[in-house]
Amino acid sequence: MKRFSEQFNKAAHTVTMTKAERSDLKNRVVAYMEYHPLPATLKAKTPVQVVSEPFALWRFNTIHTRAIGSMFALLVLIVVPFAAEQTAPGDVLYPVKVKFNEEVRSTLAFTTYQQVEWETKRLERRLAEARLLASEGKLTEAIEAEVAIAVKTHSDAAQAGLAQLRANNSEEAAIAEITFASSLEVESEALANEVARQQAGGASTTAMTLAATVADARAAVTAPDINEVPYERLLARVEQETTRAYELFSSLRDDISPTEKEDVTRRLTDVERKISTAIAQQTGALDETIEIEAEADTVIDTDPEIEATTTATSSEIVVRTQSDIAAADEDEVVLDARELLRQALSDTQKLIRFMTDFTINGSVTVEELVPVTLTSEERALKVSQRLAEVERIRVVVTARNTSDEKTQFSLTQITDYLANAREALAENRFTRAELNSAEALALVLDLERTTTMNEAAVPAPVADTALEAPDTATSTATSSPALRETE
Repeated sequence: MKRFSEQFNKAAHTVTMTKAERSDLKNRVVAYMEYHPLPATLKAKTPVQVVSEPFALWRFNTIHTRAIGSMFALLVLIVVPFAAEQTAPGDVLYPVKVKFNEEVRSTLAFTTYQQVEWETKRLERRLAEARLLASEGKLTEAIEAEVAIAVKTHSDAAQAGLAQLRANNSEEAAIAEITFASSLEVESEALANEVARQQAGGASTTAMTLAATVADARAAVTAPDINEVPYERLLARVEQETTRAYELFSSLRDDISPTEKEDVTRRLTDVERKISTAIAQQTGALDETIEIEAEADTVIDTDPEIEATTTATSSEIVVRTQSDIAAADEDEVVLDARELLRQALSDTQKLIRFMTDFTINGSVTVEELVPVTLTSEERALKVSQRLAEVERIRVVVTARNTSDEKTQFSLTQITDYLANAREALAENRFTRAELNSAEALALVLDLERTTTMNEAAVPAPVADTALEAPDTATSTATSSPALRETE
């Protein structure tokens, strides 16, 4: 029975009337009402009043409501995040910058390579904020510790991404490692200079922890295997970065000093020279050996007086033997085309940081970040000027008539170094010429200081008045009256 009721109810819900049936039913009901009106006794003599509970009526203008909601959304989603970008640790909106803005940007890094780039950028942002606070005297120990933790977090994230790239795409890993290493080199140099400046001024060191954190991260960076990157891809990346550097430099020409303009122009010229050399090597168009010093710490300085003031004192001089210099001369090599492009890419990225980050610009010089790469002509000129300075000082020392054995031995050594330097210079062996001339200059400067001190230590001759015959007039004039009476 129960099942029949359920089926009946279910079937009843499925029964529907057609449009014609509904119309016919309606007409029949209306006709019945017309022919059978309501009796008069059933009609109400007084209208029925319906009383309801009191209520309030609020009228909303939907246009204004939508406008207010739009303004609020604009404030929350655009204005506040934009304002947060200008904040530093300790500001009210700084958590919005770190927890919201940067996390949203992290979700837009779709590839591992982009994630490594973004983590590198976040590390740079944290250190730039710390340098800004330090310049304003607001970098407390608590904030420094907080920034150091953030730097380590971003560094570890970048290292993890690099490890993943090495396993999946060694080409992208090598390029990402160059970028990451260049960034850490710039940061490490800037922080080291800041710490040294604070120590020299006797102020409390506020960046020691950060400097140590960056130094540890830099030491953990794996040297990129540049041979894993195809030459064409590496060249394309270098050209992309140099184009960016030239565009940036062009936009800053009117805002930088002539000296800065000259410095940046020279570094860009060095980069172009490395690129041209790499292309020539790759295409086999080199007609002669191009000698480029592997060490990147050479500084052009053609003023002998400046160079002399930076030479070590006698207690710090380490005289190299000719075998040591010959071994060091092996650094005079022709670099591989990929290695030249790697150097060009690293130098360009450092230049871009120098031109874009004013906190870096104020903490480190362009020469410290990207040393000048001397051409063969400049290296030859520098060695020639150094040799001329050695000859000038040697003439001064020789004129002092110092005949002791040590001085003569030093002069003999200087002569040998000069001869070897000139011979190496004639053969375009610039590293050997530079080392020999540097040793000669160090020795002759030490010899000049020694002979100068010896001359100052010898007392000036004093006349022995006891052995000289007294002047008669003077003696008579100074004798006592009693003596004159006796005479």
